[in-house]
Amino acid sequence: MQNTKDIDSEIQELIDAIYMRYGYDLSGYARSFIKRRVLRRLSLSKIISIGEMKKKLLVDESFCDTLLLDISISVTEMFRDPGFYSMLRKAVFPYLRTYPFLRIWVAGCATGEEVFSLAVLLKEEGLYGKSRIYATDSNNAVLQKAKAGIFPIRNLKKYTYNYQKAGGVESFSDYYTADSGYAIMDRSLMENIVFSGHNLVTDGVFNEMNLISCRNVLIYFNRALQDRVVRLFSGSLCHNGFLCLGSKESLRISNREDAFEVFAEEKIYRKKHDMPNIPGEMDHEGEEPSLSNNNILLKNTPYEAIVIGSSAGGMRALTAILSSLAAGFTLPVIIVQHQQQSDYNYLAHLLNEKCPLTVKDAEEKESIRPGTVYIAPPGYHLMIENDRTFSLSMFEPVNFARPSIDVLFESAADVYGEKLIGIILTGANDDGSRGLKRVKELGGLAIVQDPATAEASSMPKAAIEATGVDQILPFERIGGFLSDMVLCRQTIGSDL
Repeated sequence: MQNTKDIDSEIQELIDAIYMRYGYDLSGYARSFIKRRVLRRLSLSKIISIGEMKKKLLVDESFCDTLLLDISISVTEMFRDPGFYSMLRKAVFPYLRTYPFLRIWVAGCATGEEVFSLAVLLKEEGLYGKSRIYATDSNNAVLQKAKAGIFPIRNLKKYTYNYQKAGGVESFSDYYTADSGYAIMDRSLMENIVFSGHNLVTDGVFNEMNLISCRNVLIYFNRALQDRVVRLFSGSLCHNGFLCLGSKESLRISNREDAFEVFAEEKIYRKKHDMPNIPGEMDHEGEEPSLSNNNILLKNTPYEAIVIGSSAGGMRALTAILSSLAAGFTLPVIIVQHQQQSDYNYLAHLLNEKCPLTVKDAEEKESIRPGTVYIAPPGYHLMIENDRTFSLSMFEPVNFARPSIDVLFESAADVYGEKLIGIILTGANDDGSRGLKRVKELGGLAIVQDPATAEASSMPKAAIEATGVDQILPFERIGGFLSDMVLCRQTIGSDL
């Protein structure tokens, strides 16, 4: 396996080559996300190395376009997160009615599902006739699909369900025509939509927007680029304009969050004032990483984090492990449990009642704190960046799962190396076996639940077959083993 630092160096050279040859700046994207997408394309293209990939894209523009399509994720659906659209109707539209004309920007519109969702909503609220919707994306291929307004008919059942939950007042079928397996959106919805190319990384502001919607886009950017984009949005909004973000995003990512106020639930903010540049302010990319509390507290133990993967039957095993951790346990514990996507992650709430440590959902760009248990939110891959913060992503499922255990384990191994503990629990597939192998290859500790104690033994068996594990334990003993190991080392360190 190639050294992690070598891979990171080659990916940086690849990013530089794309910028120099084609002008696309990928430097502001979350590095764990870029690495995942590049390695995926490497595998699919059967190219032997990142260096060879760089040579190919320098002479083959179509291959570069393919890689950029991989990176510009376009996972979306109409009326995704119906509660958001309900809140627009209830809290935001009454204010928008007071304006003689409305300018709305959907930034990162992908294939157009959100654009048409807003158009339907505005039409039903009697606001479409005085609205102009600007739908932009940096990816021209998906922008052309959005402009066509044609979607697979197989998706309409889900779209209709979302529409009804969002408070739709008509029959959703009134807004499209079915033809040969596709749904063609009604042309009247397109009259006031302007589709245009726009790159949030490099392009400038729009003027006097009443509402900007940029949902589930910022999670793919690093902190410095997120801050730049928030500044761009502030400059584009009129006074008291509205900014709508995705359910896993917040303005805590930005140094300029004070320029906005939380207006309503569902991540809807309102601009208070313009944001001046702060003299001497440094982008996070240029800063030397500070010594975190995590490093200070754990200086006497070789391990700095624990990652756990579980699937079928995982609730019982996780409850037993977390409830047996000692109150003074200082390592962060990061968990992927396969579960159905929902608006509410019940798992954190249930486990918090059983665990002496704080249990919470992992949030975008949140710093990893000691003595805290983090749960990957349903429907999002969870990754760890080099600065020990979380990164969420909606790229395609891995091993039929999102979140995927492999995705978390591999990114955590690259960051923590030999200071990581990886644990695979019960499950009915082989997700996690590749990730645990990566943990072991980089010097970490590999623990697997004894398959004989697992409700579904496929996942622990696959992990054992994939790599030489350090411990095979019944799930009832794993929590005590971790507590004894960590607390014992802390006691030894304090006596030195």
